[in-house]
Amino acid sequence: MNQRSAVAVLGLGAMGHAFAANLLKNGFVTSGWNRTSARGEDLQSAGLRLAEMPEQAVKEADVVISMLANAEITEEVLQKTLSSLKQGAILVQMGTIGVEATEKLLATLHEKRPDVIFWMRPFRALKHLQKTRKYWCWPAATGRKRRPSSRFLPPSQKA
Repeated sequence: MNQRSAVAVLGLGAMGHAFAANLLKNGFVTSGWNRTSARGEDLQSAGLRLAEMPEQAVKEADVVISMLANAEITEEVLQKTLSSLKQGAILVQMGTIGVEATEKLLATLHEKRPDVIFWMRPFRALKHLQKTRKYWCWPAATGRKRRPSSRFLPPSQKA
């Protein structure tokens, strides 16, 4: 029995493809989606479950990695997947989408899917959010060695 989390990778460009390939090499059940499905076909022989729609890719995933081209595509794709995400899924936003789009995504998740754990890695937006103290950020994303909280929350909602 596989004890590892099921992972979905949305966006199989250069970086997303590498993420999916490494997840597969390390025994993770991995599904993937890309606007051009041919980008993931070479990973199917390694076990990638290539989905035709992003909603299909995320429906069984414990962790969803978003590595999409820009803010507009990220917003569009994640809006499509919100209702398909598992309860308590972890959404890892890896694309560089900027501060405004990140804030909009956080607000949408807070409103529509507060159960979803959000983790971001693009440091430009992260540094801005830390500086303005608009959102508390996971220590893992800031480099501190503390146990991370369950999700990003506005300061008014921290426990």
